[in-house]
Amino acid sequence: MAYVAENANNWKLWDIRSGLVIVSKAGIGAITKAEEILKIPFVILKNAKDPDEILNLLRKHKIDIASLNGYLKQIPEKVIIEFEKQGGLFINQHPWILRADHIDFWWKGMYGLRVMATLIFYILHRGLEWNDVFTESTVQYVAPEYDKGQAVWIEKLYFWDKLAEFKNRMSIICSNNLKNIDYTDPTHPTVIAITKFTETIQALLLPLEHKNVANVLKRIWAWEKPLSVDPEYFVSLGLDESLLAQAKQDAFVLFPKG
Repeated sequence: MAYVAENANNWKLWDIRSGLVIVSKAGIGAITKAEEILKIPFVILKNAKDPDEILNLLRKHKIDIASLNGYLKQIPEKVIIEFEKQGGLFINQHPWILRADHIDFWWKGMYGLRVMATLIFYILHRGLEWNDVFTESTVQYVAPEYDKGQAVWIEKLYFWDKLAEFKNRMSIICSNNLKNIDYTDPTHPTVIAITKFTETIQALLLPLEHKNVANVLKRIWAWEKPLSVDPEYFVSLGLDESLLAQAKQDAFVLFPKG
């Protein structure tokens, strides 16, 4: 949110300006950034499930594009439909692949470091290497269901080199060993290593996510068609449901707060 707002209000996104920050609760960093750093109006929703409250705010502040950057509540379907009828556009940023031919990350509670941790656990369980080891910054249209919107623009991040370094340091890691670790134990060497590795890859992805959202906004302003997904992105990682379920479980234990 801060990156996009700073770019917009410093004339780096052409005529796009940041006019309002909407948050679902008090006491979060976005409010401080909006008020003290960016000098942008902000509103704390009384009821995030009330579509009329959100729509009235969008109308009052004459918002044309709404971007979900860290907003975790589900957007009511009425808001999406009515906003689009008025010519508005809702986009969302997600730190992983959201297409049916890849690993399924369409489920509630998949946010923050859990997303990256699930991917890393899955890669480790499957023993994937080289070109199979990547993540993506995906900008998508917002849909009534979590993360079901169509992909708008995708930026890929390969990290097989980082994985190779990680595996060399943690030579004991294999699928069977991973299943027998207590991920609630913050002192376990493997727990520490996977946590740090997850944070490392997340840190590499964050600037790519920021630039991706800004790039999509530029394309929208220039009346370019944002949806342009190269066929190479449709190479499947190969889905193993049981390993994915285990990866999800481990990620939620490792990062219980997201």
